Amino acid sequence: MGNKGFTLIEVLMVVVIIGILASIALPQYAQFTSKAKVSEAVGVASAIRSAEEIYKMQFNAFSADLAGAGFTAPTMKYWGAPTYTPNSPSAGNYTVKFVMTGSTDWIQMVGSNTGTVSWSATPSYLAPQ
Repeated sequence: MGNKGFTLIEVLMVVVIIGILASIALPQYAQFTSKAKVSEAVGVASAIRSAEEIYKMQFNAFSADLAGAGFTAPTMKYWGAPTYTPNSPSAGNYTVKFVMTGSTDWIQMVGSNTGTVSWSATPSYLAPQ
């Protein structure tokens, strides 16, 4: 009479293998979802950049605030309202910072009068490339 079923060792090996795979996959998934959320802020930052460039073409300086540039920030799912800081409107740079809702994670765009943009973020993997 043959025994059918799995031994305790076989079941434990399967559990260990699943545990190893989960320990590799879960951190990668968390990082992936965070990076996906960044696209929402990048889209809004791009619209801010466009509004600022149009304002600069008209007045030869960046605006003192987003309303001055004719921009109203939309309600975002993952990020709070952007913080706009005109570092030096006449010299031509400004900072837009987004803080993730319910978190201390943030991304920041600095626009310059040459039309270039630089990004920084905490954690650093959130910074757009």
